Amino acid sequence: MFKKISKKTLWQIIAMIVSSAVFSGSGILILAFINKYLLNLKEQDAQILLAFFALLILFLGFSVLSRIALSVIGNDFVYELRAKTIKRILD
Repeated sequence: MFKKISKKTLWQIIAMIVSSAVFSGSGILILAFINKYLLNLKEQDAQILLAFFALLILFLGFSVLSRIALSVIGNDFVYELRAKTIKRILD
């Protein structure tokens, strides 16, 4: 049963794994960026601040994307299990 469901949603699982990896990587990038540039900043530099905010947007965007993908996959999985269980009971 699980093999059929996983084959059906394989691309969703791969997309969720990739978005989670990018989310994790962007979190590491933000920490490295803060340690390298923002802690040693003597005066305000617009390029550094723009790069920091771009990293934050990337981080938050992929955070939302990976959580939505995980919720969709979980809901689809539960729906398929319930539908198959009800079909077995009725047949």
